[in-house]
Amino acid sequence: AAAGGATVTGAVTAAAVATDSGGRDGTAVDGTLAKKLKLLKPTRVALDGGVLRVAAACFEGLPAEKRLKLVTAVLKADAANFDQIEALTPDEDQGS
Repeated sequence: AAAGGATVTGAVTAAAVATDSGGRDGTAVDGTLAKKLKLLKPTRVALDGGVLRVAAACFEGLPAEKRLKLVTAVLKADAANFDQIEALTPDEDQGS
């Protein structure tokens, strides 16, 4: 797992958006967010409290700052709804 704050770790791969429940309001990632995140072709999207965790192959080889910029560019204003965003590669996601 990654540290707190606006930390970004990892990359995303091309698979359908899978959502885990446990979001801030106890619901899964809503349809609007799922649609936006689908652009990254994530292998997994999870909400855990205020932490949004996105795993996708498109993060391979990118530093944490660029991964965060990519996720926030896709989410636009919705990115402000999360205390932390973690962007992981599928391999990094397997280790968390």
